Amino acid sequence: MVEVRLSALAISDLAEIDEYGAEHFGPSIADEYARGFRYTWGILRTHPFAGSARPELGRGVRSIRHEKHRIYYVVKGDVVLVGRIYHHARDVRRSHLQ
Repeated sequence: MVEVRLSALAISDLAEIDEYGAEHFGPSIADEYARGFRYTWGILRTHPFAGSARPELGRGVRSIRHEKHRIYYVVKGDVVLVGRIYHHARDVRRSHLQ
């Protein structure tokens, strides 16, 4: 089993997602959506390569979907480092992940 770590940018992304969800859908829906991210971290702990390879975004970059969001990460040894979390409709380019 590996450790999942979130970058400062990913933590900020989660805070924005939670704030938006609470404002537009209510706190209980936002909490439920956040639980889904925690479920996804569990998947990545046991299956770090479960996400799709995204070589166009950088060496080793992978992504996995949670509902309306994509989680961008790299696997480094026994650590999954989540770099960013973006809405699936966003046009993501390599520069956005740094």
